[in-house]
Amino acid sequence: MRYNFDPVSSFTNCFGGMRPDEVAINEALQSIYILESKQSTYKDEGFLEVKEAEATEQHKSIISALRVATPMWKFEQINFVVCDRGSVVESNFYTKIKKLDAQEERNTDSSPIM
Repeated sequence: MRYNFDPVSSFTNCFGGMRPDEVAINEALQSIYILESKQSTYKDEGFLEVKEAEATEQHKSIISALRVATPMWKFEQINFVVCDRGSVVESNFYTKIKKLDAQEERNTDSSPIM
């Protein structure tokens, strides 16, 4: 009997149908960042904390399993919360981009783009 192994569905099924939006790997620092984005229709007080907690809870089991499997690597989840029409809380957004050590790119008219 032959089995077709599908690594994507295996990973998804292993963690109850949840998988991160993106993963960033920094081999030099042995760091893996689980990136999750959440959308909020509200921008009232406390919306950021609610969405952050929601996203963190979603991937808690994945990160715990990865930490056990590879204790020499650092795992961190970074959540990006986007509001209506793509707006973000700038201070929160740039703080998280700095955690990724993302380099700012410049286009020909010298205005920064990320």
